[in-house]
Amino acid sequence: MLSKYVLEADSYDNKFKLLYNTKNDYFIRYRKKDFSSFEDLCSYNEVESFFREKSFFASDNEIFEIKKLQNQIKNSNDTLMIIVKLTSQCNFRCNYCYEKFSDKKIERNDYIRLLKFISNQIEKNNFKTIIINWFGGEPLLNIDAILYLTPRIQELCEKNNIYYLASITTNGYLLDKDIFSKLYKSNVKSYQITIDGFETIHNKQRILLNGKGSFNKIIKNIEDIQTNFGCYNDFGIVIRMNLTREIVNNIYNVERWLNRLKQNSNIYLDFNSVVDFKTLSHQISDIEILNFIKNFIGKGYRIANLRSYLSIYDSLCFAAKDNHYVVNTDFRVSKCTVIENDESYIGYIDKKGDFIKSDYFDIWNKCYIKKECKECLNWAYCNGGACQLFSKKYKEPRCCKFYKNEKELLKLMDLSKDYDLTLEKKLC
Repeated sequence: MLSKYVLEADSYDNKFKLLYNTKNDYFIRYRKKDFSSFEDLCSYNEVESFFREKSFFASDNEIFEIKKLQNQIKNSNDTLMIIVKLTSQCNFRCNYCYEKFSDKKIERNDYIRLLKFISNQIEKNNFKTIIINWFGGEPLLNIDAILYLTPRIQELCEKNNIYYLASITTNGYLLDKDIFSKLYKSNVKSYQITIDGFETIHNKQRILLNGKGSFNKIIKNIEDIQTNFGCYNDFGIVIRMNLTREIVNNIYNVERWLNRLKQNSNIYLDFNSVVDFKTLSHQISDIEILNFIKNFIGKGYRIANLRSYLSIYDSLCFAAKDNHYVVNTDFRVSKCTVIENDESYIGYIDKKGDFIKSDYFDIWNKCYIKKECKECLNWAYCNGGACQLFSKKYKEPRCCKFYKNEKELLKLMDLSKDYDLTLEKKLC
C-alpha cells in the first residue's frame, strides 16, 4: 500500500500521474496511458522492488524513520552554516524593511574573532560542509571583509577536508561586473537580489538612501554580469520578488523587463508575499503565488526553491537547526535574521572565538508541535511548523507554506521538469 506521506497528483496535461515521496524527497511520474494505476505499475517485479527500495510503501515503522531523519536534519552534525551580518548599514531605505540601521560593521581587528569561532567549531565537530552567507544591511558596503576572510576560511576548510560554499544576499546596486568578478574569485557562487515587480513599484518600495530609485542600475548590473560571465555555469542569481497586490495585478509589467534576462541559465526567480513582521501575516495568498509561478514557468523562466517547499531536507528553516548561526556586527549570535531584541540573541562569540550561550538559548530550541501534526500528511517535511519565529511568538506551530495546495505545487514541479524519474511502458 502506498504510504500516506507520498503526495499524488495528475500533471496539468493529465498525461502523467505524479508521486512525490515526502519521506525522502524522491519524485517519480508515470505515463497514465501505460499504467492504469499504481497497483498496475507495481505488478512489474523490478518496479515494485524499486518502489520498496525508495520507501514509497506504508510500513509499521515509517513514523519512527521520519522522526529519525528529521532529528538528523535538525541536529545538522555534518554542516556548519553561518549568516554573517557584515554591516548594520544600508544604501537603501526600503519601505517594508525590518532592519535597524547603524554604522556598526565587522572591523578588520575583529576578523580574527570570526575565524577563531569557525576554527573552534571545526575542532568540536566533524563537519563535511561549511556554508557562509554574507548578509547585512547591505554586505557590499563591507566587501573588504569578504575579500579578507574568504581565503582564510577556505584554508581552514582545505586543511580539514571540508567542502566550502558561499552566498550573498545583496540589493544588487553595487554589484557591478568588477565587484562580481572579485566575489566570484572569492568563491561566492550564489546571489540573491530583490527586485520588486517593475520599475514604478520597485522605485517606490526599494528606495536609495538619497530618496532616488534603484531599478535601472540593478538591471544594468545583472545584464553586465550576464554579458561578461554568462558563459560560466557554476553560479546562480536568484531574483527575489516581494509581491504586493499592485504587483500581482500588473503581471505584464513584470514580464516586460524580465524578458531581457529570460534566456540566461544563471537567472532564477523566487516569488514571496510581503510580510507584516508584527503579525507575521502575508499580503498575497499561497494560491495566488502559485498561479504567479505557473505563469512564469509557462513562459520559460526558471524558478528557484520550488522543490524545497516539500523537501524533508530543505523545508526546515535554518533557525530550527543546530550548528546554524546568525553572527551580528557586535558578535552577538541569533537564530533568525528578521528580529532584533534581547530574546532573539542565543549568545555571543568572545574574543577567543568561543560561543557563550545566553539564557534565551533554550527558547529557540523549543519546538511547539500539536498532537494533530503527526497525523498530518505533510508532517514529514513540515515537522510541526516551518517558522521558528512564529512558534516562539505564538507558542504554537504554523503550517508550512502552500499548506493545502501541495498538489498544485507538485504539478508546478512537474511543469518545470523537476522530477527524478519518468516510468513508461517501453522502459519496463
